[in-house]
Amino acid sequence: MYTIRSARTIIPISILVLLFMFTACKKYVAGPQGDPGTPGKAGNLTQININPIKVSTFSWTFKSNTFSWETTIYVGEISKDVIEKGEVKVYLDLNDQWNALPYGKNYIFTQYSISENLIKLNTSHIHGGEPSRPLDANYRIVIFSPAQ
Repeated sequence: MYTIRSARTIIPISILVLLFMFTACKKYVAGPQGDPGTPGKAGNLTQININPIKVSTFSWTFKSNTFSWETTIYVGEISKDVIEKGEVKVYLDLNDQWNALPYGKNYIFTQYSISENLIKLNTSHIHGGEPSRPLDANYRIVIFSPAQ
């Protein structure tokens, strides 16, 4: 059981600890500007932006073995070289906001896979149930291919 005497000791110590916690911080002060570095080398990737592609709700096919909806987008710029040494990014337009795939909301998950000249979109329910057919949507594709 606490006594008045121990409370008289704890309160001043607590105040001192709080005082040190909030006054011990120092603001960052930038040092002097250094010498400029040498220019970097040219990058090793070329960026290709594909204009937004509208994917219709009717282009999706239900796959009963995986309980998912799938569709395929033909993209001729995805070469074997891009797959091996580059990168492909896919974005979904939701209410004028571009969202990177994979994207999930309310247990529905949309992801993609790539193969030569193709992007396969897949929409599924994370708990294995059957999701609704995806609605019409715009997708933007950005390809980073090895520089020639």
